[in-house]
Amino acid sequence: LLSRLALHALVFGNARAVCDLWQRFVSKLRTDCWEHGRPLPRMPRASRRAPSASPAASCTPVVVAIGVDRAPGDEPPPPDPSCCLLHQKLQMLQLCIHRRKAAA
Repeated sequence: LLSRLALHALVFGNARAVCDLWQRFVSKLRTDCWEHGRPLPRMPRASRRAPSASPAASCTPVVVAIGVDRAPGDEPPPPDPSCCLLHQKLQMLQLCIHRRKAAA
């Protein structure tokens, strides 16, 4: 998700356009994901990780396909401190959405 945002930001030529993109991104997260209880797109939905030999690949978890049966207690992984702070915040939002839905 974060890499897609960065790619879109590179297309714009000025800071005002990037600011507009950021506002739309945050608004979309708030309305589509948080308020409606939907998981963030392109983020891991289960705590299984891809086997990796390098620490750089540790921020590339396996994304569980929609519609695959999971255990009821299966929740997204906790924020990974080896990832950038913004990615950690997205991971935390994903975890909060899951726990909010589970508590309801």
